[in-house]
Amino acid sequence: MKRYLVALASLLVLCLIWGLQTRDASGQAGTRFVAICEGVGTDGEFQGLAGTLAITQDGEVYFRPSGSPHGFRWIHESSIGATGVVAMSSGPGQDGTRGVRVFCSDGSVHFRRNAMGAQWVNDSSIGSDQIAAVGYGPSTALYTGDLALTQDGIVYVRPDAYPCCNHWQLDSNIIEQATPTTRATWGQLKARYK
Repeated sequence: MKRYLVALASLLVLCLIWGLQTRDASGQAGTRFVAICEGVGTDGEFQGLAGTLAITQDGEVYFRPSGSPHGFRWIHESSIGATGVVAMSSGPGQDGTRGVRVFCSDGSVHFRRNAMGAQWVNDSSIGSDQIAAVGYGPSTALYTGDLALTQDGIVYVRPDAYPCCNHWQLDSNIIEQATPTTRATWGQLKARYK
């Protein structure tokens, strides 16, 4: 009976330890990851290798080479030197070279070329402190470039094809709709709430 109770107590302790262990990276890193995209390693043994970049809200960048076996560890690669990161995307920079762009909650944008030894530089500013998402694609003006969406539904674009206009500009407003200028008739109003 004593062996049975010891075995049962041991099993209970193992179950408790397994149930309490950390299940995600936030318990290990102490911060929250906010974005992931393709990129190139620029530091240490992974210089010039294509792979995946992940970034925390505090601006810490982690890298994992492409083709890595399952379970291959992520390497802390660099820091952008800014906090409040909300999004990250990959695409061409102001000079046309491909790289990674990081968007911060204060509207600042940081860029790093996909080249060995490249450093993070303050690229530009969108002028809005409510960035919700970023992407790369065509805008309403039929040119391709970086796109940034604010929480209010305003879209900013930075075109690739026009070096003279290589700054962030207002593209469109998703929520913008025509405001009716005439009042509804009594019959239209009754039909709407029927």
